[in-house]
Order: sequence, then C-alpha cells, then structure tokens
Amino acid sequence: MASSINFPPGNVTLHPDDASEILTTEINHRAADFPAEEIKTLSPLVLAHVGDAYFHLYIRTRLLQVTHNITRLHDLSAQIVSATAQAKTYHAIENFLTDDERDIFRRGRNAKSHAPRKATVAEYHASTGFEALLGELYLRKNFSRLDEICELAFREASP
Repeated sequence: MASSINFPPGNVTLHPDDASEILTTEINHRAADFPAEEIKTLSPLVLAHVGDAYFHLYIRTRLLQVTHNITRLHDLSAQIVSATAQAKTYHAIENFLTDDERDIFRRGRNAKSHAPRKATVAEYHASTGFEALLGELYLRKNFSRLDEICELAFREASP
C-alpha cells in the first residue's frame, strides 16, 4: 500500500496517485501567494533567488520539447541558465521590456552580491538583475508576462 504525503501549511494529504497534478498546483498556488505590498520591500537578491528557481524550471520544462536525453537536457539547461547566457539574453530582449521592468532589472543588477565563479562581474550582475525581474513578476502573479519574457529568453539563448 502506497503512503500518503503530508505537508504544511493546511495539512494537505495527498495519495501518491494524485500527487503529480494536485501537488504541483497546490505548491505553485502557495508559492505565489505573497502580499503584493511587501514585494517592493524585498531585497533584489531575494527576488533573484525566486527568479532563478523559476527560470531553471521554465528552461528545463521547455527543453523537453527539444530532447528527452538527460545528458543533453542537463548540458543545454546549464548553458542557457548560466550567468553569461542570461546577461546576453537580457541585453537582447531589453528593448521589449517596460520602463518598470527595466527599473526592477537595475535594482537587481546594482545589488551587493558575492563574486561570480564562471562569469565576469558585469555578466553576473546583469544575470542577477534578470533573475530579480523574473522573481518580481512571479511574486506579483504576472504569469503571462513572465512566460513572454522567459520564452523570449529561451529563444534568444537556445543554441
């Protein structure tokens, strides 16, 4: 007999047969349930943290339309989500963004952060700005705009 999954908040219990559909919906709903008035008070690095996670998942999922080979999936996703690729991608789609979105990018780009490992400082800061933009759009539940920007980024960064 399969065991159930329990997780807070709300003491939701799922049977493994239902987990794939319901768990994803429940987690996405709760993850995006953040008070709008508090978003501007978050550090740009917190926004980038959320945006990084979203972008990774978007790219990994989108790449399933390209290949099902796990090695190729890993290699392509690592290439696309790298700081270097994100910086190039941002500059390629910058004119597509609104003034408010560019302001969010600048806040993220200018945030104090640690030194990059595999990118220049400028690339790392640009990728942080890009991720901060995605994080803010996600927390504001602006999923249509988030998907537009991520799709543009995917098309721009795809080999």
